[in-house]
Amino acid sequence: RAHIWYALNSARWAGTRGIMRAVAVVPTLRQEAATILSLNPASVEGHTLAGGLDAELPVMLGGDRDRAEQHFQRALATDPRRTGTRVELARLYIAIRRYADAERELMRVLEEPAPSDLPYWTLSDRPRARALLASLPPSRIPESP
Repeated sequence: RAHIWYALNSARWAGTRGIMRAVAVVPTLRQEAATILSLNPASVEGHTLAGGLDAELPVMLGGDRDRAEQHFQRALATDPRRTGTRVELARLYIAIRRYADAERELMRVLEEPAPSDLPYWTLSDRPRARALLASLPPSRIPESP
Protein backbone atom coordinates (compact mmCIF):
# COMPACT_ATOMS: atom_id res chain seq x y z
CA ARG A 1 0.00 0.00 0.00
CA ALA A 2 2.86 2.38 0.78
CA HIS A 3 4.16 2.12 -2.79
CA ILE A 4 0.68 2.79 -4.16
CA TRP A 5 0.23 5.91 -2.02
CA TYR A 6 3.74 7.12 -2.79
CA ALA A 7 3.11 6.79 -6.54
CA LEU A 8 -0.29 8.51 -6.34
CA ASN A 9 1.02 11.38 -4.26
CA SER A 10 4.08 11.78 -6.48
CA ALA A 11 1.87 11.98 -9.56
CA ARG A 12 -0.47 14.49 -7.94
CA TRP A 13 2.45 16.62 -6.76
CA ALA A 14 4.05 16.57 -10.22
CA GLY A 15 0.74 17.49 -11.81
CA THR A 16 0.52 20.63 -9.73
CA ARG A 17 4.07 21.70 -10.61
CA GLY A 18 3.85 21.76 -14.38
CA ILE A 19 4.85 19.61 -17.31
CA MET A 20 8.61 19.63 -16.71
CA ARG A 21 8.25 18.31 -13.16
CA ALA A 22 5.67 15.81 -14.33
CA VAL A 23 8.14 14.43 -16.88
CA ALA A 24 10.84 14.30 -14.21
CA VAL A 25 8.71 12.06 -11.98
CA VAL A 26 7.90 9.49 -14.72
CA PRO A 27 10.87 7.22 -13.87
CA THR A 28 9.78 7.19 -10.22
CA LEU A 29 6.22 6.30 -11.20
CA ARG A 30 7.42 3.53 -13.51
CA GLN A 31 9.63 2.12 -10.76
CA GLU A 32 6.78 2.23 -8.26
CA ALA A 33 4.45 0.43 -10.69
CA ALA A 34 7.11 -2.24 -11.24
CA THR A 35 7.62 -2.60 -7.49
CA ILE A 36 3.90 -2.87 -6.81
CA LEU A 37 3.51 -5.54 -9.51
CA SER A 38 6.58 -7.46 -8.34
CA LEU A 39 5.12 -7.57 -4.81
CA ASN A 40 1.65 -8.47 -6.08
CA PRO A 41 1.34 -9.40 -9.77
CA ALA A 42 -2.47 -9.20 -9.50
CA SER A 43 -2.51 -5.70 -7.97
CA VAL A 44 -5.40 -3.74 -9.42
CA GLU A 45 -3.75 -0.45 -8.45
CA GLY A 46 -0.39 -1.52 -9.90
CA HIS A 47 -1.92 -2.50 -13.24
CA THR A 48 -4.05 0.65 -13.32
CA LEU A 49 -0.99 2.81 -12.60
CA ALA A 50 1.14 1.04 -15.21
CA GLY A 51 -1.71 1.19 -17.73
CA GLY A 52 -2.27 4.87 -17.08
CA LEU A 53 1.41 5.64 -17.66
CA ASP A 54 1.49 3.62 -20.87
CA ALA A 55 -1.74 5.22 -22.10
CA GLU A 56 -0.78 8.83 -21.38
CA LEU A 57 2.91 8.94 -22.22
CA PRO A 58 4.10 9.44 -25.77
CA VAL A 59 6.05 6.57 -27.30
CA MET A 60 9.33 8.50 -26.98
CA LEU A 61 8.83 8.53 -23.18
CA GLY A 62 7.94 4.84 -23.04
CA GLY A 63 4.21 4.95 -23.64
CA ASP A 64 2.62 1.92 -25.27
CA ARG A 65 -1.13 1.83 -25.84
CA ASP A 66 -1.27 -1.92 -26.47
CA ARG A 67 0.51 -2.56 -23.18
CA ALA A 68 -1.81 -0.04 -21.49
CA GLU A 69 -4.86 -1.98 -22.63
CA GLN A 70 -3.32 -5.21 -21.32
CA HIS A 71 -2.69 -3.65 -17.91
CA PHE A 72 -6.23 -2.28 -17.69
CA GLN A 73 -7.66 -5.67 -18.72
CA ARG A 74 -5.57 -7.45 -16.06
CA ALA A 75 -6.77 -5.01 -13.42
CA LEU A 76 -10.38 -5.55 -14.44
CA ALA A 77 -9.94 -9.34 -14.47
CA THR A 78 -8.99 -9.06 -10.80
CA ASP A 79 -11.68 -6.50 -9.89
CA PRO A 80 -14.37 -6.09 -12.55
CA ARG A 81 -16.18 -3.53 -10.37
CA ARG A 82 -13.24 -1.06 -10.38
CA THR A 83 -14.99 1.73 -12.22
CA GLY A 84 -11.99 4.10 -12.21
CA THR A 85 -10.02 1.57 -14.23
CA ARG A 86 -12.95 1.24 -16.66
CA VAL A 87 -12.99 5.01 -17.15
CA GLU A 88 -9.25 4.97 -17.89
CA LEU A 89 -9.72 2.09 -20.35
CA ALA A 90 -12.52 4.04 -22.04
CA ARG A 91 -10.25 7.09 -22.32
CA LEU A 92 -7.65 4.88 -24.02
CA TYR A 93 -10.28 3.56 -26.42
CA ILE A 94 -11.36 7.11 -27.25
CA ALA A 95 -7.74 8.09 -27.90
CA ILE A 96 -7.36 5.24 -30.39
CA ARG A 97 -10.83 5.85 -31.86
CA ARG A 98 -12.39 2.60 -30.67
CA TYR A 99 -15.60 4.39 -29.82
CA ALA A 100 -17.86 1.35 -29.53
CA ASP A 101 -15.47 -0.18 -26.98
CA ALA A 102 -15.30 3.12 -25.11
CA GLU A 103 -19.09 3.37 -25.04
CA ARG A 104 -19.38 -0.19 -23.72
CA GLU A 105 -16.94 0.52 -20.87
CA LEU A 106 -18.59 3.83 -19.98
CA MET A 107 -22.02 2.24 -19.90
CA ARG A 108 -20.67 -0.45 -17.56
CA VAL A 109 -19.44 2.32 -15.25
CA LEU A 110 -22.83 4.04 -15.27
CA GLU A 111 -24.75 0.80 -14.78
CA GLU A 112 -22.45 -0.73 -12.13
CA PRO A 113 -24.71 -1.93 -9.29
CA ALA A 114 -21.95 -2.39 -6.69
CA PRO A 115 -18.78 -0.41 -7.47
CA SER A 116 -15.62 -1.32 -5.54
CA ASP A 117 -15.33 2.23 -4.28
CA LEU A 118 -18.83 3.65 -3.97
CA PRO A 119 -17.83 7.17 -2.83
CA TYR A 120 -15.29 7.54 -5.65
CA TRP A 121 -17.78 6.16 -8.17
CA THR A 122 -20.39 8.64 -6.97
CA LEU A 123 -18.13 11.70 -6.89
CA SER A 124 -15.73 11.02 -9.75
CA ASP A 125 -16.19 7.95 -11.94
CA ARG A 126 -19.88 8.33 -12.74
CA PRO A 127 -19.63 12.05 -13.64
CA ARG A 128 -16.49 11.41 -15.72
CA ALA A 129 -18.19 8.52 -17.52
CA ARG A 130 -21.21 10.70 -18.33
CA ALA A 131 -19.00 13.48 -19.65
CA LEU A 132 -16.91 11.11 -21.78
CA LEU A 133 -20.02 9.42 -23.13
CA ALA A 134 -21.44 12.80 -24.12
CA SER A 135 -18.15 13.67 -25.84
CA LEU A 136 -18.21 10.65 -28.15
CA PRO A 137 -18.85 11.43 -31.81
CA PRO A 138 -22.61 11.33 -32.47
CA SER A 139 -22.36 8.99 -35.43
CA ARG A 140 -19.80 6.32 -34.84
CA ILE A 141 -21.32 3.86 -37.31
CA PRO A 142 -20.91 4.73 -40.98
CA GLU A 143 -24.22 5.25 -42.71
CA SER A 144 -24.98 2.93 -45.57
CA PRO A 145 -25.65 4.54 -48.95
